[in-house]
Amino acid sequence: YVFKLDLTPNYARCLGMMGVAREIKSLYAQEKNLITPPISFEEAEELGEINDYVEVEIEDPDLCPRYTARLVKNVKVKESPEWIQRRLKAAGIRPINNVVDISNFVLMEYNQPLHTFDFNKIKDGKIVVRRAEAEEKMLTLDEEERVLDDEMLVISDPEKAVAVGGVMGGANTEVTEETTDVLIESAYFNPVSIRKTAKKLGMHSDSSHRFERGVDIEKVIEANNRACQMLAKCDGAKVVPDVIDNYPLKYEPAVITLTTDRVNELLGIELEAEEVQESLERLGFEVKAAAEVGEFEVTVPSFRTDVEQAADLVEEIARVYGYNKIPSTRPISKQRGKRSPQQKFEARV
Repeated sequence: YVFKLDLTPNYARCLGMMGVAREIKSLYAQEKNLITPPISFEEAEELGEINDYVEVEIEDPDLCPRYTARLVKNVKVKESPEWIQRRLKAAGIRPINNVVDISNFVLMEYNQPLHTFDFNKIKDGKIVVRRAEAEEKMLTLDEEERVLDDEMLVISDPEKAVAVGGVMGGANTEVTEETTDVLIESAYFNPVSIRKTAKKLGMHSDSSHRFERGVDIEKVIEANNRACQMLAKCDGAKVVPDVIDNYPLKYEPAVITLTTDRVNELLGIELEAEEVQESLERLGFEVKAAAEVGEFEVTVPSFRTDVEQAADLVEEIARVYGYNKIPSTRPISKQRGKRSPQQKFEARV
C-alpha cells in the first residue's frame, strides 16, 4: 500500500514510516506493539576501530549539537536490489545506487537524513563542522556552484568544504562506481539555520525539508546503524567497529506543567485527571503527578519537537478525545459589559 499524506509543519514526525506507525498506534491501536526493524550486524574486528581512521570536530555546537559517523569498507557500488528500488519509487525517490538508495531508504523509515561520503576523498579522514567563509564556493551534487556566506554551516575536511550541512553534499566527495570506502553521516542540525541556508541558496532537498522542521536527535545513531546493517547485508561490505558520536550539546527534554482545570477550561469539556494522563501517555509523553491534585509534570519525548507549551499538550489531548465530541459553546465572559466614554457622553447630550 502507498499512503499519501498531506502534512502540516507540526507533523514533521510523520515524514517517516516509523512516525506514521507510532501515530496510528497511539490513536487507533493502543493494544498493539510498535514493531521496529531489528538492527544486528557484524563488525569487522580485524579492521581496528573507527577512531583509527576518522576524526570529527564541531566548531559551532549551536548549529550542530550532534554529529555521528560510521565507516564501511570494501563497498561495491552497484544497482540496488529490486525491492529497495520498488519502495523508493513508491515514495517518489529516484534510485541511484545501493549506497545512496540505502541512505534514502533509512530516511523514509526513520525520518533521519543521512549523507554518504567517498571516504578516500576526505583529506586525512578528518571532518570539520564549521561556518562557511564569506564568499566560499563549492560545487554541490546537482552540479551547481554555490557561493556561501559565514552564516551557513558546512561539512569540510582540512582543505575544502565537502557538503552544505543538512542541505546537500558536495560533488568532490560524491559516491561513484569507483568508491570502496563510505563514511556515513547522521547528525542533527539547527532547524532555523537550515531553513535560512536553503532559502538563501534557493535549494530544497529531502534532507533540508526534514532538518528545518526538526528531527529526533536521539535517533541519529540508530539510523546510522540501520544503514550499516543494510549495506553489510545487501552487499557484504565490512563495517569498521564503533561509532563516532560527537555530542557537545546534550538533549534536555522539555518539562511542562499542566493542570486538568486548564485542559477543561480550554476545551470546554469535563475530563478527569486520569483521562488527561492516559491521553498523553498514549502519545508517548511521560506524565508524573505533581504536588497539587490534578496537576502534572509532562516530559516531552525527543521526537515531538513541535510541543513547547501547555496549550500544545491540550491540543494533543483534544486529538485523542476527538474534536467531533467537543461541544460548541459560547465563551463565558468574566466581565460585565459597560458603556464606553463616547457612549456616556452621547447619553448625557
